Amino acid sequence: MSIQSLIFVPDPYFNEPGYEGLRGSKEGEELSSCYNGTIREGTLSEALFNQMLYPSLFFEEAIARHFTCKSRCLLAQLENWQVAYKV
Repeated sequence: MSIQSLIFVPDPYFNEPGYEGLRGSKEGEELSSCYNGTIREGTLSEALFNQMLYPSLFFEEAIARHFTCKSRCLLAQLENWQVAYKV
């Protein structure tokens, strides 16, 4: 459930205990945007860059194929994040 509450929703910040009451407020939206940026930064660092540079042992070929096959989707997602968060 925890992974679903962080991945499958646009604003996971408000699923954190005690923060649901900030939804719709200016402060809540700013905090949510910052939280999303932190999550995206970690995703880029750990799930993408580290796996490209240092693939998990025995999975090098599968990881290389994945990034090759998904390169267009990944680049499109990065562009969406850049536009949405004005990086």
